[in-house]
Amino acid sequence: GSSSGSSAVTADRWVHPCRCSGTAKWVHHECLRVWVAEQVEKDRRCPQCLAQYTVVHPSPSLGVRLGDVMDHFVDFVSPVVAIAASFTVFTGGLALYGYHAVQVAAGPSLASALLFRSHHPGRVVAQGLLLALIPVQLLIVRFRQVPEHTLRIALEIGPEFDDDDDDD
Repeated sequence: GSSSGSSAVTADRWVHPCRCSGTAKWVHHECLRVWVAEQVEKDRRCPQCLAQYTVVHPSPSLGVRLGDVMDHFVDFVSPVVAIAASFTVFTGGLALYGYHAVQVAAGPSLASALLFRSHHPGRVVAQGLLLALIPVQLLIVRFRQVPEHTLRIALEIGPEFDDDDDDD
């Protein structure tokens, strides 16, 4: 058909992509494009004359190439981010429970004195990781018989702090 739009002219285009003759010679371009797209893993040959179709893909634009790069980057980074986020949330929950255990065992003022003395980022991270180990240690102690003298020794060698702020 005759249409004024350029995309309509391209869509109405007829091509002869192989050695076929007669009525089979001409193929609607859009129908051929759809058929070739469906033949992804198959041999792209004319079903009648068996001529090999050569598919020429236009070179992608800069935007498409940048999109592909970003897609590959996200595919690589997203599992790493998901694992890191899961580890952080899990460890944060354990550390929060560990801090609560320290507050229950030592009292709020001693817990604060033990844990909030330093503002150095490395020490804060290390304390957070150590706090996260407390629930794990509590589970180990709970399910394993620990001799009482071991606990007594651990309490005796632990650091001593003045607990003057216990009036809260």
